[in-house]
Amino acid sequence: MADADALPDPVTPDEADGQAIAKSTSTPAKHVLRTRMLFTALACIALGWAAMRYGGFSSSFLWLGVLLGLLCYALSFVPAGFDGWMLRRPLLFVPYALIWARRNLLTTALVLVAIVGAWGLAGDGPSDDVSAMAVQGIAQSLPRPIVLVEAPLRESASLKIIGKEGTGPGEVREPRGVAVARDGRVYVADSANKRVQIFAPDGKFLTEILGGEEAFDFPSAVAINNKNELLVLDSNKQWIYFFSADGKALRRIGGPALGFYFPRGLGLDAADNVYIADTGGSRVVKLSPNGERLQVIGGRGTGRGEIMEPTAVVVDREGIIYVADPTNRRMVLFNAGGEFLREFAIRPASTVDGPKLAIEDEGTILITSPASHVIHRYDKNTGIVAEFGGEGSAPGRLRVPTGIAIYNKTVWVTETAAHRVQQLELK
Repeated sequence: MADADALPDPVTPDEADGQAIAKSTSTPAKHVLRTRMLFTALACIALGWAAMRYGGFSSSFLWLGVLLGLLCYALSFVPAGFDGWMLRRPLLFVPYALIWARRNLLTTALVLVAIVGAWGLAGDGPSDDVSAMAVQGIAQSLPRPIVLVEAPLRESASLKIIGKEGTGPGEVREPRGVAVARDGRVYVADSANKRVQIFAPDGKFLTEILGGEEAFDFPSAVAINNKNELLVLDSNKQWIYFFSADGKALRRIGGPALGFYFPRGLGLDAADNVYIADTGGSRVVKLSPNGERLQVIGGRGTGRGEIMEPTAVVVDREGIIYVADPTNRRMVLFNAGGEFLREFAIRPASTVDGPKLAIEDEGTILITSPASHVIHRYDKNTGIVAEFGGEGSAPGRLRVPTGIAIYNKTVWVTETAAHRVQQLELK
């Protein structure tokens, strides 16, 4: 029989499969970088777990890492010279893996322990049982004091639609943030196009901002302070950039030195202090207008006053801090000192297209529900009172609503999947 290093002669698929299995059982083991492939398998599992746990990504990254890890593990048992041939016959991984796994129980046990350990430590928010109890309005001692997630669907009238999918002026791709200045100018975080666009009150395109000290990478949130300055949060570069109303770069605060991990949310209080929803860091960080770190709110967990992967933060006139925590399926309220007040159940969502928040003049809170294609209105004392929208492309309907802003009793919302920005009147 030919040595395992030689490629097999052309034969029929059935004959090739039979010869491959026979060769694996009768030929001395010659493996392609077995040790390296084994460590690559473990690294894939570890990276998938770290991306989910600390990087602000969904648990699908963990299972992708496990899948790649198992593929590398199977390849580590393929005889030399057969790797490319085996890749075209993936079903043969099963018999090869079974044969060599029996002969190498220690390495097999190591990979299985890594998978089981990653699974056990994953933690993807509250269990479905806890969520179901919350939906039914059953009060939980920890951590759900008031929960109601069902509300009447109310009408929303579309007043204006800005943008369509594209890369040109006035066109957007996957917008995720919106802010409206006192003069009615609309600022849109055009995330996939790596820019912020400025529109006139009538929806006419004015100009675009491509970056401050450097080009934008992933602008995900925008806000307007009391000086009528525009703030832009770049999630990937971790900076908060300041611009004049017409888009001139002024300064920046934050940055990698503060240890942010893909922050998604940006909020301001009455004194123009800046609040960052540090998604991967499972916390909210309060900065002074000059960038000094003043306070850290929350911390990783599912208990009272803890948050996991927040995607938005806003502060009302009384100093109450509202945090959207979609991984834990709740909105958490803190006082100005960072002490836990109460929380309300919200519908789950991803962290990349996570819910955003806005506060109405009456003191009620609006939160987008991207996966449900609606906007929810909450009373800060009693919970959800209404929902608006519904999935669709018609005016007044929504497709993955994310960013939200309020102006003159109307609501501006970015639709990430519809590639547009819509102005609504909520009735």
